[in-house]
Amino acid sequence: MDASANSGAESTCPSRRETDRLTTRLTEGPGNVLDVFYLVDAESSRFLYVSPAYERVWGQPVSQLYADPSSWTRIVHPDDRAAASELFLLAKTRTHFAAEYRLLHSDGSLRWVNTRGAPIHDKSGRVDRIIGVAMDVTDVKRFQLENRRLTDRLARSMEIISDALFMLDSQWRFTYLNRAAEKHLERSRADLIGTVYWEQFPEALGTVSEQSYREARTTIKTIEFERYSERHQKWFSARVYPHDDGIAVYFRDVTEAKQAEEAMRRHALRLQGMSRRLFQAEEEERRRLGRELHDQTGSNLTAMSLGLELLRSRLPGSDEGEIAMWFSDFDALLQDTIRHVRTVLTDLRPAALDELGLLAALRHYIQRTLGLTNIALQIEGTEPIPRLEPGVSIELFRVAQEAITNVVKHADATLVTIILVQNRGELRLTIQDNGKGFANSAGLKDTGSLGMATMRERAEAIGARLSVRSTPGQGTVVTIALPPKAISAALASSAD
Repeated sequence: MDASANSGAESTCPSRRETDRLTTRLTEGPGNVLDVFYLVDAESSRFLYVSPAYERVWGQPVSQLYADPSSWTRIVHPDDRAAASELFLLAKTRTHFAAEYRLLHSDGSLRWVNTRGAPIHDKSGRVDRIIGVAMDVTDVKRFQLENRRLTDRLARSMEIISDALFMLDSQWRFTYLNRAAEKHLERSRADLIGTVYWEQFPEALGTVSEQSYREARTTIKTIEFERYSERHQKWFSARVYPHDDGIAVYFRDVTEAKQAEEAMRRHALRLQGMSRRLFQAEEEERRRLGRELHDQTGSNLTAMSLGLELLRSRLPGSDEGEIAMWFSDFDALLQDTIRHVRTVLTDLRPAALDELGLLAALRHYIQRTLGLTNIALQIEGTEPIPRLEPGVSIELFRVAQEAITNVVKHADATLVTIILVQNRGELRLTIQDNGKGFANSAGLKDTGSLGMATMRERAEAIGARLSVRSTPGQGTVVTIALPPKAISAALASSAD
């Protein structure tokens, strides 16, 4: 039981006249008052008045209390009974009293009661009556106990979590730190509680830690950051939460994650290098085949065409009848073969790419590819200045080539738009169609995921980003973005 008593001047206690008026109002007033008001004769300890709320709180009739003034104490919890029984004695010594005690209600429940009272003096100054009020505070106590349990549970949880936690007040003084924080900070709570953070860890001044702590306090927003500690030779990830009295800082050691991330980055760079070398080898093989077709097969076909023409001019009767028809068919077959070899040569290595640039080569290739379709072509933009390194140009060309192939095979489009722009150093090549489009998750699989994967690998090989956006019924947009850094690297490589 919690109890307190205060000595006070007689003038602060209610007079008997005031008490009589209050009792009259309570008696004549409504019976639904929740608190228990009572008036006790100081001499005999008999109850002169008890409000009806007594029956609800104590679980026994008021008439029993009038008949047996000590009956209320028998409902009090045994551990609190002795102290509760002495409350009226406190009032008899001219002191106010206040206490909390527990009741064992007749319905079997445990209830908490908060009571306050004061003595009433007669004209001679003698304590004549005692007035008080008792309030059922069970719900409040339950809330307090539950809140305490939750607080204790939270405190225990904070002690066992692997994340470090410390709290600073508005003056940057430590108010709490858990075991993990003690371990990471290499200081005990006894050493840090009440001390100023900046004085204990001056190396944090001027770092992202100070900036983040102050920003969280100023903006009242959660701040996240990562920091490398030279002292510990480790990476830490931190989250700063502001609150009314300061900040709470959670942090954890993410060194292993950073090392894994760096290993993955190096692995990705190795794969990118392998892809670049593979595509370079592929282009070199294309050049070799192109040279062979041009130098040997092309020359042979040209010689055959000249020989056929010479034979026809010298063979009697070659202009008439069946012989003339044979010559015509052989010549047509030979010219078709020459055209096919030229097409293969262009596909192997478009001459316009080296001679006129990326946009001109795309125009020539796409016009030839779309020539036998009903797809219109629209080209916007200008050639990059300075001219791109050949290795970059050919990879951009190949990505566009694959995208156009997908349009012809799958899109059912009537218009293809090619846009080549350079803005703030970034080169952006866009291939857009007005075809049937697809849902991205299924469409990439349906339209040949291997081709899409190759496009992405070619883009990554030169440091570019590839994005494919498509909406059913609204067409597809393929974008290759080459950042300034990749362009500069390509130009430097070309200069070397």
